[in-house]
Amino acid sequence: MDEQAFFQSLRTDREIYIYGAGELGRLLYHRMTDYGISLRAFVETEPCQAAVEGVPVISVEACAEQAPAPQLIAAVEEDLRKEILLRLHPVNLAEHVVPLPPEVREDMRRKQAEKDLLRPQIMCGALEWKNARPFRDASRILLVSPHPDDEVISCGGVLVQHGHKIDVLCVNSAGVNYGEHQPPAEQVAEERIRQFYAVMKHAGVHDAWIAKIWGIPPMLRQIEAHREAYKRRFDFGSYDMILVPGAHDDHREHRYIANWLIPRILLDTGHRESLLVLRYDAWAPLEQANCFVDISKVMDKKRELIQLYTAGRDGRHWEYISALNQYRGRHLNCAYAEAYQILTAEQYLAPLL
Repeated sequence: MDEQAFFQSLRTDREIYIYGAGELGRLLYHRMTDYGISLRAFVETEPCQAAVEGVPVISVEACAEQAPAPQLIAAVEEDLRKEILLRLHPVNLAEHVVPLPPEVREDMRRKQAEKDLLRPQIMCGALEWKNARPFRDASRILLVSPHPDDEVISCGGVLVQHGHKIDVLCVNSAGVNYGEHQPPAEQVAEERIRQFYAVMKHAGVHDAWIAKIWGIPPMLRQIEAHREAYKRRFDFGSYDMILVPGAHDDHREHRYIANWLIPRILLDTGHRESLLVLRYDAWAPLEQANCFVDISKVMDKKRELIQLYTAGRDGRHWEYISALNQYRGRHLNCAYAEAYQILTAEQYLAPLL
C-alpha cells in the first residue's frame, strides 16, 4: 500500500487521532494536512506538552472518553507496536488502532525529504539579534537545565560570559541504575548532585539548586511532584529572561520541562511583562533559531565545564556540541556560536492559554 492509498482508506465518519507526537507523528500530521484530512488530537500515554503544531496532545484516557471508537493511527516504529497495544488495551483502544504500514512510513519520509529540498532556508529574525543584546540587557536570568550537564552542553558559553547574573535550576538529578554491577540509583543521583555544584562553582554562577530525584526514566511523575519545590526555591516572577530546551528536543523529559512544567509554573506565579523566554539547542538543533552568540573566546572554558562532568568517559558530548557550535558560528562568521530562539512570554505561553 502506498501513501495515497493509505490516506484514502481512512474513514471519514470517525474522528482521527495519532498515537505519538514525535517526529513520525508530526510528519504524519503534515501529510494528512496535504490530503485535507483533519486530526482531532495527538495521543500519548503521559503527555509532556499541551499541544504540537497547534493540535492538542491528550492522554489515552482522555481519548477513550472523547471517542470510544476512534481511528487511532499508531505513529511509532514497527518494533514498538506491540508495546503500544499493551498500553492501550486497558482503556479499550487497542482494537481501534490503525497500523501505519512500513512502506507508507518510508514513502512519507521520502516525499518530505524531497519537499524540504525545495523549501527556502531562512533564519527568521537572525540579523536582529546577532549582537546578543538580550543577554547584555538582562539583569536576572534563570537557566532551566533538565539534568546535570545539560546547562553547560547547551549554554556553557553564555554561562561563562554572564554567569554572575545567572541562576541555574537543575530539575532532575537523574539517578539511574545502569546495570546489575553498577551503583544504585540514589547513589548515582548523589554523585551527579556533587558534580553539578562543583561545576556551578567553577562557572561562577549567581545561584544554583538541583532536585534530588532517582528512579526509572522517564521520571515525569517525580518531576511534577517537585513543582512546588521549584517555585519555593526560585522567584520566577523576578527574571528578565528564562532559558529552556527546544520545543522538539529529542529527550522526553526535556520536552516535558520546556513545554509543560515551566509554562505551568509561570502561569501559577506570574512573570514580568517584559520577560523573554529563550529556547536552546540540546539534543535536537533548534528549528527556528533567531539569536546567535559568539562564544569563540570562551570555547576552551566551556570545554572545561563539560569535562568536569565527562572526565573518564568517551568525550562524545564534547565532540557533538563543539561540532554544533562550529556550525552555528557560520551565522556570525566566527569560529563558534550558541543558538537560541527568542520568544516573548505571550508567545511561549500561548499553547496553554
